Amino acid sequence: MMKIDVIYTDQFKKGKVSIARQVTESWEDFVSSTKDTESWGVITSATEKAQLPMMLLGTLHEDGGRRQNMNIASRGGFVLDYDYDPGNAKSVQMTFEDIQNDLSDFEYLLYSSVSYGVKAGDRCRILVPFNQPISGEKWQELRESFKARFAYIDSSCFTLSQGQNVPARYSGKFPYVHYNKGRLLNPLTDIAYVESVQKFDANVFDQIEIDDAVLSTIFDDVVKHCSGSLNRSRAWFFAQVMKSYGVYDYRRVALVQRSDANTNPQEFFKNTISSNVNVFMLKGYLPDGYKFPAELTQYSVPEIDEYRESNNATDDYQYDQEFWLEEGEYLSDIRGELNLNGNVLLIGDCGIGKTRFTTDYPDEFVVGVPLRIIAQQNAADKEDFNNIRKGTGTYQQIRNMPDRLARTRTLVIDEAHSLYLDGFRGDCNTEVVEQFERFRGVVLMSGTVRPEYFSNIKFDRVIRVHKKQPFRKVIRQVRTSPENKLEDIALKKILSLGEDRKSIILFNYIKGVKGLQEKISQAWPDHRLMRITAEDGDRNAEYEAFVERQTLGGYNGLIGTNSLVEGINVRDELESCDVHIIGDISPERIEQVTNRFRNCTGTINVYHYVYDTSRIEYTHQEINVDEVLRSARELRDVTNKHLGLLNYETVKSHLNGFSREMRGTNLYWDWRAELAEIDYCQIDNLLAENRTLHAMMNYGQYKRTLGEYGFEFEQAEMHLTGISVADAINAVKELDEEQRIEGIKWLSENFDERIEGWNVESNDSAVQQQMEYLLSFMGRGLRASDVREYLSRLATNKSYWERLRDDLRDFQSGNVVRDFVLSELPKLTASTKNGNVISSENVRVLGQYVADFVLANFFNGDRGAMLSTHWRSVLNDECQLLTPQAGREIIGRYITLDKSKMVRINGTLERASLITALSRTGFVLDERKRLKVSTGSATPAPDKTTMELLRAKFLKRM
Repeated sequence: MMKIDVIYTDQFKKGKVSIARQVTESWEDFVSSTKDTESWGVITSATEKAQLPMMLLGTLHEDGGRRQNMNIASRGGFVLDYDYDPGNAKSVQMTFEDIQNDLSDFEYLLYSSVSYGVKAGDRCRILVPFNQPISGEKWQELRESFKARFAYIDSSCFTLSQGQNVPARYSGKFPYVHYNKGRLLNPLTDIAYVESVQKFDANVFDQIEIDDAVLSTIFDDVVKHCSGSLNRSRAWFFAQVMKSYGVYDYRRVALVQRSDANTNPQEFFKNTISSNVNVFMLKGYLPDGYKFPAELTQYSVPEIDEYRESNNATDDYQYDQEFWLEEGEYLSDIRGELNLNGNVLLIGDCGIGKTRFTTDYPDEFVVGVPLRIIAQQNAADKEDFNNIRKGTGTYQQIRNMPDRLARTRTLVIDEAHSLYLDGFRGDCNTEVVEQFERFRGVVLMSGTVRPEYFSNIKFDRVIRVHKKQPFRKVIRQVRTSPENKLEDIALKKILSLGEDRKSIILFNYIKGVKGLQEKISQAWPDHRLMRITAEDGDRNAEYEAFVERQTLGGYNGLIGTNSLVEGINVRDELESCDVHIIGDISPERIEQVTNRFRNCTGTINVYHYVYDTSRIEYTHQEINVDEVLRSARELRDVTNKHLGLLNYETVKSHLNGFSREMRGTNLYWDWRAELAEIDYCQIDNLLAENRTLHAMMNYGQYKRTLGEYGFEFEQAEMHLTGISVADAINAVKELDEEQRIEGIKWLSENFDERIEGWNVESNDSAVQQQMEYLLSFMGRGLRASDVREYLSRLATNKSYWERLRDDLRDFQSGNVVRDFVLSELPKLTASTKNGNVISSENVRVLGQYVADFVLANFFNGDRGAMLSTHWRSVLNDECQLLTPQAGREIIGRYITLDKSKMVRINGTLERASLITALSRTGFVLDERKRLKVSTGSATPAPDKTTMELLRAKFLKRM
């Protein structure tokens, strides 16, 4: 039986102090007595109503003392008061049913107010007990959160000591009671946290948190009052106040400047005032007698002297060159002023013509881009667009530029943020950076890069190019609790906005994209979204036509994964449009996907669906870049020293292990130098992921970063219910699996062992991809007679190809770790009639042996370095097995064990596993296809073909 603490205040008596008494009651009894409406008090006048006792859920410091904030020790629940006031524009009209739906998950008791039946509308009190009491101090801290969660409730309910009338009714009126059996509300986790605004101290200009909607109202009122009248200094100060709240609205500044102003509004956001500023300092920019919004009436407004631009500004970043372009101006218009010699970082806003500027001068620049689609859009030769010798090509094409030409060209890396954001392109990014030294100079271009984002690129100069945008970018977070699915919340929000809006939906989960698209199509049959993902099936003729015309045509928008973030342009002229982003994502990506709408003339509304992290204890851990680099250098030097003592065959075998055991370290194998080198791109990616985490966990950091990109902010929303997408996603999964199995079946039925291939063709892109894999596998040693068995296993385990890949690498290059496992097995196994078995204890022993071997031979005993890799999943801080099952997981990386069962070994029953294969698949590979590499010294000179085969097929960067 649940107990509740109730504070009752005695009946009102004029001239007397009300006395508060604390009573512990049974919640069940309280509910039962309230449901018995015959026990309620009955009144006939407002005077009698004023004399009714008050109550609230909580405890007192002094029982018998006054009901006031300082005497409330704790609160054990809400006593909410809902009264609709039709004369108040901010009053929210609700019914009993609406409130019940809102609280349907929780335990509560709703009963009608005294005035129910006397005044129009549904009026009630709602008691919502907590799962555990919270202190008075904690209640005060969460007060703004409570008000935000229950916007339809009288805000006085969230005053710590505020009570409500006990159940009562007017004579002749019929009360209403509803009890809901649910889970107890947790005020710490069930309610989104909203940071409380601190009282303003007129002597210390500290920043105070104010709702974005309130700020927007004040800033717009400044624009109305000061339109076209502010001199440079006053316009600069207005910009500084907006900037202090993360608002970089150049449009507002332009509207308040004098008509003869010659300063670009964006310039006012460059420097930061050295003293703290806040919105109250705009009092002199508003009409006499201006009343700040009601939300700010708790603050006293100080009298302040106007701040001047001089002596109060500090540079955020001192660029070597900085330009402001007007509408219709491009980089080509300032070509003569740009200094692009040497290594240059060019940070440019959207629409300045970055790529076109350099592709127009093929004798001076060659442009590398991350995607074929970008090369196709910008190349002069549309037929041969991916050809670096003609001026434009993908990152992979850069290596094809002859040295004699590279020495006379400046290499331009467009979308340079790809070098650190796109971790999946790590091998390619690292090779791009390796190419820099071959060119006369290098220019990295992007709108979202910063020089400190690169750990090993030193720039001769940093150039910033601003440009006025014709649209506003307004973003709000749509938050939900962790038990909900973000895609469900997004679907409900999207459908609530209406069918006619043009939109881009970014969800970096292919099956989720398909499921969401299906649900939207079910709701709006005529609403067409073009799907853009990495799947070949999505790159169809309609997609190609869209890329060519760069307008939506008959589509209402785009939906896809990160594949639509770059290279996709929507040039339709739109007054407004929407961008929906589902899940955690870096601020850079938010800016990039928002800029896919190129010709919006009004507002781009961005909705970012995230989990509410406000209640999570989070302390940002900065990564010490110098320490990361020092550790990488030490490991590189040790690795190279060790490999320098080995002959070529052993080096080859060790490098195969290097690529697997050291996956996750910040090293890679440089084939030109034949040395291990530091993977700076991987380090930069690590730093980028850390910045993303910080932005997602810290809303202030999120606003600061996006504010620098020109975003305005609206109040975050909290949604606790959505429309399920799970059924559609599950259907997609089932269909994808059916198609996968059908594809494997086709490959098996049509395979011809005699020609080691197929006599028929398939139009299925997934089948064609599997055919390419199989041809590659056969070229490296898989026997044609084993292809059908491999396909059978692949049908059961879609990741089985990884096992065969590892076996082929070991077959071609050797693997010193697997050799070690095979050398230790005879000491730890026993022979039975079914074959050799290894006891569970010896599996653990061998797993630890392998871990020790790798620690000594690959990490030089550096536990920290080893634990920074995938080994962390199986080892503890001492590099000992993390769990009893860890040994089996380690050994399974090299050989195949059957499930363990009780086996008699030397007369004793033990749990043991049959060794089913001394490799990961057990296939006997074709010796005729093993690469023949001569043995020699530590630095042999194999022919170019052999090196290319090794490089391309077997030895990958970690």
